Amino acid sequence: MSIVDWAKFIRWVILAENGQQTLLRSETAKTLTTAATPMGGGWFYAFGWMTSDQAWAGGKYLEHSGSNTFNYSTACVAPVQRWGVIVATNQGPGVTVDPIEPAVGRLIDFRRSGR
Repeated sequence: MSIVDWAKFIRWVILAENGQQTLLRSETAKTLTTAATPMGGGWFYAFGWMTSDQAWAGGKYLEHSGSNTFNYSTACVAPVQRWGVIVATNQGPGVTVDPIEPAVGRLIDFRRSGR
């Protein structure tokens, strides 16, 4: 999907997690983002999402990373605080250093600082 469509989906997840009706029903969003399998370190797998409780996110925090073998991207969502970020690169998987993690961290820090 395009980055614009993915951003729409992330917006639907945020709205549905907060009880608002979108094309994604609230019950569906909560099913997709409910912790199902422990992954260690306070992280859980939830139907494609990695999820954990983070104080700075106000509770539930979601991450999803993936690739189409040519590009790599990560979505990070703090539904309680009603925000998320998507970072994408044209560098595919298999690189020795995650090309997105530094940008994701900086965007989250920027958002947390209130700037």
